[in-house]
Amino acid sequence: MTLRFAHCGDFHLGYDFDYLPPRKAAARQADLRIAFFRSVRETLKWGAQVFLISGDLFDSPHPSARDVEIVSKNLAHLSKKGVRCFAIPGNHDPVHPKSVWNRTEILNHLHLFHGDPATGLVQANIAELNLTIAGIPWDTNDAFKPPLREILTRDLHLNDRSILLLHGSEAALAAEHPAFKEHPFEADDLKRLPFGYVAIGHYHKPIDVARWNGGAACYSGSPEGLRFSNHNLGERSIILGEMDERGSLVRLERKPINARTMKTLSYSAGDGSTADDWFRAIDDMRDPDMLLRVRVPKQNGDRQRRAEILLSALSHDFFYLDIIWESPGAQEHLV
Repeated sequence: MTLRFAHCGDFHLGYDFDYLPPRKAAARQADLRIAFFRSVRETLKWGAQVFLISGDLFDSPHPSARDVEIVSKNLAHLSKKGVRCFAIPGNHDPVHPKSVWNRTEILNHLHLFHGDPATGLVQANIAELNLTIAGIPWDTNDAFKPPLREILTRDLHLNDRSILLLHGSEAALAAEHPAFKEHPFEADDLKRLPFGYVAIGHYHKPIDVARWNGGAACYSGSPEGLRFSNHNLGERSIILGEMDERGSLVRLERKPINARTMKTLSYSAGDGSTADDWFRAIDDMRDPDMLLRVRVPKQNGDRQRRAEILLSALSHDFFYLDIIWESPGAQEHLV
């Protein structure tokens, strides 16, 4: 019999969306809860025996009562259906004495990998599934410690099927995005590990980090885009996977999960485009479920007033349309 699993993470339940008007921010917070519900629904439709959360389920270790209720009820539903749930805390929702991870309504239905980060790997063995699931606790005392350093030197005793939960920064991505440098690791090191699948969180873009014969390591990405940065744009998904009896991956696919999509457009003073060109391009993208940020060069006098009137007329065709007028020579800044 094969083993099926669902991998998700970086929901950031409770994220404030502070750049949006209050009512739209509240709607986006509801979208995050819906994304968690949809992830649970797709897990059950997939027939998964295991549900994996690779960190940052919450945006804070002290989420709202509403978010705790949504999570606990959905985890209880999975548990009732026979699905085993596993998670690691992330950098946004670390474990401490008063954090959400001490709430029994969550822990009654979830195996949380935590403990002394200095010990590295924490394992759970499920004999009837011939499965070992392991997690690396987030080290709040040393966020820049390579999480795989200790594991690579250890002789691990695993079942034929094995999965690792990891929350950290792949080196190549960290070089591109300086904000993502915590718990760094090399993609090649993942291939040296004895796990059939490595479920990674922290980076919000869905990315296949490494593939090898019978195995893979992937970022699930955040199920909803959070801000107008490159790793939050476009389609969002969870990962559905299947392992054979020997622990080799036989299927791995992404299931779209987002209710709304975030995109950006950018024009410069030297590209020859006009306000009419911008209008047509934005009009072609109209979507009531899209959040779109457009950067355009600031105009002079009447041309600026005309452009503002022209583009503002499109705002009702989007969930959120943000026009940024950039002065000549302004440096691009992504929020």
